Formats: sequence, C-alpha cells, structure tokens
Amino acid sequence: MLDMEKKDSRLCILVAAKKEFALKGYDGARLVVIARNAGLPQALIHYYFHTKEELYVAVLEGLLKSRVDFEFFDYIASVQLTHTQRLYATLYYITQLLAKGQDPDLWRIINNEISTGHRYMKLVVDEYVLPTIERIEEIITQGVQSGEFEHGDPFMLVLNLFSFISTYHQNLPYYEGTKIYEKSSGSGGLDRMSRFVIYNTFKSLAPGRDIPEIINLPLEVALYIDRIIDRIAEQSY
Repeated sequence: MLDMEKKDSRLCILVAAKKEFALKGYDGARLVVIARNAGLPQALIHYYFHTKEELYVAVLEGLLKSRVDFEFFDYIASVQLTHTQRLYATLYYITQLLAKGQDPDLWRIINNEISTGHRYMKLVVDEYVLPTIERIEEIITQGVQSGEFEHGDPFMLVLNLFSFISTYHQNLPYYEGTKIYEKSSGSGGLDRMSRFVIYNTFKSLAPGRDIPEIINLPLEVALYIDRIIDRIAEQSY
C-alpha cells in the first residue's frame, strides 16, 4: 500500500510539473505552484526530485519514454515480412502513436526547449530518440541491400522524417481555433498526415515505382500494432 501511495504521489507531481513547465517554461515554472496543483506539500517534491532541474529532466524522460517502445521493433524484426512491409508498419506505428497519444503539453515543452537552446532535451535525446532513428535506419539499409529500395542516405532520410512529424505536431497548437487547425487536426487530418509521410518516404526510396496507398500486412501484425499503439497512448501521462 505504501509503495502504491509513493508511486501515486510521484505521478501526481510529474503530471502537475508537466502542465507548469508547458505553460511557463523551465525558468518561469515554480515548485510551489507544482506542489499546489498536485495537492501535495512542496517538501514531497524535494523528496522525489532533489532539484527543479532533476524534476524537469524526469518530465522530459517520461514524455519521451512513454512514446518509445523497443518491443515493437523487436517484434517487427522477428516476423516474416519484406523490408517494404517492415518500413510501412514502422511508419504507420510512429505516425498513429503520435496522433492517438497527442499531447499539446509535450510539444509546448519541446518548443520551449528549442527557444532556449535545447538546454535539457539533449540529456535525454540520445537515450530515447536516437535508438528509434537507428532502428528505422537499419530497416531502410537492409531494404537497400535487398534491392527493395534505392541507394540514399538512410540516416538523413529518417532524421528529416522525424523533423517533419515533430514540426507538424509542434505547430498545431498555434493554429487552434482556425480553419487550418480544423483541416489538420482530428482523425481526418492526422490520417492525411500519416498517409503523406508514408507515401513520400516510399517515393523517395523507390522513385520509379508505383506506391500503393495501403501496403498489406498480415492480419496478426496489423492487430499487434494497433494493440501496442492503444496501450502506449493509454499509459501516457
């Protein structure tokens, strides 16, 4: 019971901290406000997180870790798929996960980090973002070696892919209340973004080939992807 209470208290602090950091940035956020919004004494924040910086890094880690699941990549590598199917499954997984687990606070915090020179994001990027990029790079490299894809620079392709997806989500909050927001958010807009990413990625890898809008996956693979997306989206705080 005591362990559960500790876990709940820590989570309450992280949720309140995420809101405060998203609203005011690192410099403007106040621990006393975080404690009040969490419904806990400020001393408890110092019990779990010795400094404001430690709390902020924990929030960043939680936001990124909750959206990274290397079990997916292990599974995709273990089943019998072409490299085209494997890449399609991965792009679908990433775009749909970010859509279903859409969190404006995440992107506000990232925007704040960008405006302040990535002071703290660099502490967690190599641990959570880089391994994801490398797993997708590996799929593309294997596809090039098998002849399914043409030669190129897999790392730069994936890096630009991530940049496009993150910029799309970062900019959405600024369009809220406009017709641009109506057309680009919600299930329709997010599905269009997903299709756009998938189509143009394959077009750059195989420019001379027809790219089917939907690449068939075995049913068990498609169901697995949907299950893991739903699970991760529900776990995000």
